Amino acid sequence: MNINLEEITNEVGADACIITDLEGNPVNQINIAFPENIALMTEMAYSMCKGLSEDLNNGELEQLITKTSKGIIIINKFGDYIVLILSNDFSKLGILLKKIKTFETLLRKE
Repeated sequence: MNINLEEITNEVGADACIITDLEGNPVNQINIAFPENIALMTEMAYSMCKGLSEDLNNGELEQLITKTSKGIIIINKFGDYIVLILSNDFSKLGILLKKIKTFETLLRKE
């Protein structure tokens, strides 16, 4: 995969990023300890929330945004990939939301 995650994370001030396939396998990552585990959990979280949204008749899941005591996690699905981006700086939320949309274009090229 030719996506330069180091450049992207540096540009937006993200602390980590992982791209998984729809089976929960890591495809590309930066600054992720235990990428196999994180990839599986990312896929599972997305799938479970997608099912929850459908069961509640609350529309199609577009994005997960999680606020933790130490930062934010954003997860999006783009075609055959799921992208997780993480920042320990709450003030980066806006730029992360904007930047994660660019993955759709980048992943189409793959």
